Amino acid sequence: MKPADEFLMVKQKIKELKEREAQLRDGFLSGEFSQSGDFAAVKAAEQSRKNFDRKAAESAVGDLSRFDIQTTSIVVRVEELQQPEAA
Repeated sequence: MKPADEFLMVKQKIKELKEREAQLRDGFLSGEFSQSGDFAAVKAAEQSRKNFDRKAAESAVGDLSRFDIQTTSIVVRVEELQQPEAA
């Protein structure tokens, strides 16, 4: 198998796993699924975090764009090639 083809398959599997993770999470949170297994236990906990409200800050002190920084990253994307239709 060529690396690009394997990469596509890995990305597809990750998508499937994320979808299953969301289903399981929903089941745990709704009480539909037991949170205890034979070799794992699930615990749900609420977390809080603070976020910077840029709009409120700009409303109070003006334009903040002078504090913006630019970062660059490399992204690897994959697309499935269309197979020619059999004649």
